Amino acid sequence: MMTATVTAEFRDEFEAERTRLLRRRILWYLAVYVLFGVFIQIVNAIGQAISGGDPQPGMNEYRRVMTNLSWIIYLIYIGVFLFVRQRRLDRGRLLRLIFWVIVIATGIGLIISPVILSRVLVQIRTENGNALNAAGISGAMLAAGLWGIFIAHFFASLFIPWTFKESLNPFIVLYSIFVGSSVVLVDLAWWGYLVLALGVVIGAPGATICWWRHSRFRDQFHYSKLRGRYGQMKQELTDARRIHESLFPAPIKTGAARMDFRYQPMGQIGGDYLFAFRFPGLPGDDPDAEPLSVVLLDVTGHGIAAALTVNRLHGELERLFAEEPDIAPGDVLVALNRYIHLTLATHSVYATAVCLRLDSGSDSLQWASAGHPPVFLRSVDGRLEQLDSTTFVLGACAPDDFIADEQRSRMGVGDTIIAYTDGAIEAMNDKGRMLGVNGLRSIVLASRPDTDAEGGWSSAILRAIDSHRHGPALDDTLIVEIFRPLRVSSAGAAGRL
Repeated sequence: MMTATVTAEFRDEFEAERTRLLRRRILWYLAVYVLFGVFIQIVNAIGQAISGGDPQPGMNEYRRVMTNLSWIIYLIYIGVFLFVRQRRLDRGRLLRLIFWVIVIATGIGLIISPVILSRVLVQIRTENGNALNAAGISGAMLAAGLWGIFIAHFFASLFIPWTFKESLNPFIVLYSIFVGSSVVLVDLAWWGYLVLALGVVIGAPGATICWWRHSRFRDQFHYSKLRGRYGQMKQELTDARRIHESLFPAPIKTGAARMDFRYQPMGQIGGDYLFAFRFPGLPGDDPDAEPLSVVLLDVTGHGIAAALTVNRLHGELERLFAEEPDIAPGDVLVALNRYIHLTLATHSVYATAVCLRLDSGSDSLQWASAGHPPVFLRSVDGRLEQLDSTTFVLGACAPDDFIADEQRSRMGVGDTIIAYTDGAIEAMNDKGRMLGVNGLRSIVLASRPDTDAEGGWSSAILRAIDSHRHGPALDDTLIVEIFRPLRVSSAGAAGRL
């Protein structure tokens, strides 16, 4: 449905642009035709006055009739010009209007010209008996008729943005009129019929111009629209990314439990998400010892679809913690699994998640993981504990079958938790080998935190992952560190390893 809507919108814009162009070009065609025609009439009149007229019997009458006919056609063109300028006609009506204008204006001349010239031929035979001269006039009539059709069609094709097929419609009618009038009204020799048969090629130049111009217009339109849509989409993705990342919490730089992270989406916008909530506590409680809850989510897929899913899960997490600020990690996963299973799994959307709750007052760490990559708990003395998944991917099983299996660990002063999404362990080197959990474990064991950053683990680990990765990232990468500083001053400054 979305593709059909976009295609229909694109087609409508294309037709609207073609209609606007057709209207402008028709007005130019009508105006130039009249001005050029009047100029030619004036030049001919001056030439006739200087030469004193055509000595050939009957030709002066022919010229006079054709001149009067031309002025009638100019008046028709002026009337059509005013009509088109005052009306907003659709493309179909504009095409039909200009078709009949060209056919009527040119067709009248094609019918009247043989009639007048036939009378001239009769007069020549009667008065002079000059068969050669009569044959010459017959040839001139065919040449003049073909030339008139060529000029009318070619001149119109220079202005009017017909398609190749549309350009042939008036030509076929005009050529049929010319052939019919020539055969019926003029006594043609055998070579006259040959000329009529071969004369059909005179429509090729105008039709070729129309084909080339329409192809060029279509390509330019598609290019300009695609470029415009790309710029618009890029801006929309930039705005969406800004909104998406505004859902992320600010780093926590004060208190006994702190948090920092680094996020590297694969494209313009990603499907990883981090939620943090510090328990508000009670009056008189130590604000530096308030429990900290963190939820790390990785939604299936990438891009806009994943970001939209994240937006929904953000709202659900806010609701859960607003209703129950002290909610346990296992209960968070149970609630999220129910929500995803009932609302998103029907669209094949699932998520991995790890939820942690650190109580600095009791050195207690509660955690539960739904199909998420292992979390590392690095102690102050460098030992590493791996916190593996405790339950299924969120949304994969019915609420009644989902058991979070919440776990507990100890997290003392100076300890650090390193959590991440699978973009970190799926980073490939130049040999096509993934970093993997063991590779990341080695990085955590061997790395030292950056000294110029609070905590400093997330930036150091992400830099090591980027050094391992060869080529573009294949998934979003989010590195989160939760750490307990060795000492907490009243100003919130922390000491660390």
